[in-house]
Amino acid sequence: MINRKKILYIVGNSYIFSRKKTGGFVSSAQGVIGGFLDHGYDVDIVSDTPLPGLENNKNINYLYYKFRFLRKLFPIKSFLNYKNLISRLDDYFFKFSLKLSLTKIILKNKYEYAYLRASTTGHIAAKIIGGKIPLILEVNKPLSMTPYNKKFGLKWPSNKEEVAYNYSERTQYDKSSIITVDSELRAKWITKFVSSKYEKKILINPNAVNTKIFKPIKKIDEMKQKYSINTDSIVVGMSSSFRWYNDEKELIEIIKNCLSDNKQILFLLVIGDRFKSAEMIKLFKKLSLLKRVKILTQIPFIEMPKVLNLCDILISHFNFHNVWPHICSIKHMEYLAVGKPVVATDVGQVNFAIENGKNGILVQQSDIKSFSNAILSLAKDIELRHSMGEEGRKKATSELTWYKNIDKILRFKTNLETFGV
Repeated sequence: MINRKKILYIVGNSYIFSRKKTGGFVSSAQGVIGGFLDHGYDVDIVSDTPLPGLENNKNINYLYYKFRFLRKLFPIKSFLNYKNLISRLDDYFFKFSLKLSLTKIILKNKYEYAYLRASTTGHIAAKIIGGKIPLILEVNKPLSMTPYNKKFGLKWPSNKEEVAYNYSERTQYDKSSIITVDSELRAKWITKFVSSKYEKKILINPNAVNTKIFKPIKKIDEMKQKYSINTDSIVVGMSSSFRWYNDEKELIEIIKNCLSDNKQILFLLVIGDRFKSAEMIKLFKKLSLLKRVKILTQIPFIEMPKVLNLCDILISHFNFHNVWPHICSIKHMEYLAVGKPVVATDVGQVNFAIENGKNGILVQQSDIKSFSNAILSLAKDIELRHSMGEEGRKKATSELTWYKNIDKILRFKTNLETFGV
């Protein structure tokens, strides 16, 4: 029997999969681990809870953090406020558990790589792992960028002296072998505003999609019945946490335009933030639109492929209001993978996989009329919806898989070793 290679996937946040059951973090973690599995690796996951969709797999072994049952007693709501005493205790005990657990794990096991998504506590893991195991660091958003992630933004720094020093961030970069980022914009932030010395180990590697899970489903009548959706409706869906850059005011105007023009259209909004969901329900109720705008809250990751398949058209609406866009959305790739046409705002590396006129329609930010018209044109043309959906599925399976994402990381690591970097 051939021994399989093994990696350690480190979840560097306390009870993250219990406290945040939806969103890009879950999708990314599931995808990365699945990509390594497809490359012939066994994966040890050090976490507090199993990862949704990967609870039972013979090639995955969970190594739980110490004292997790004691720490589970901390209220979830305290997680939202670091200044809260309980939240600070939660943070302290998690850091202690992280140090204790990781130190023992790396002494008892042999790994080819360790993989860590950067976080405020990631420096603890990086210091334990760095130098002992090649560390692949995934940077979803540089920690020093956080103050600039606000509506209408701050003035972008002209030099790195203006950016506050972040010990945790720099420690993670120093201890890593590879820094993988999802866009050129984030790579530029690191090299320009943190340090240019990290440039050689930065890999620009956009997010991907699990095309085995996110795929077209033909028989969805039971799902429509479950969510009380009329089979004659043309369903326009959007899945998001609905943060400031989704611009709900513009989105509402788009929805109103479409509903007034086409009586068959039903909007299905899948909102990952339960507080935002309650706010949006109240808002649409005030506008007397809840009969034609259905809102679903915190749908579990494993249910999302079915929910997306309920839709005839999917939309990805962003408006950064001239603030430097610095995210690479996973959701629109899931849209393509389920074989649906996508209407999206043309914001560079956010909706980068959408090809205008081929698998979707791209519209400039703030162009409410064009966005509305794009939805309406697809609503009237079922053949165009099907052809664009097919092209989207082809794009996802040929170019946007997590297998290719991990393959790029492994080849990059080999090249670094070849040239002695």
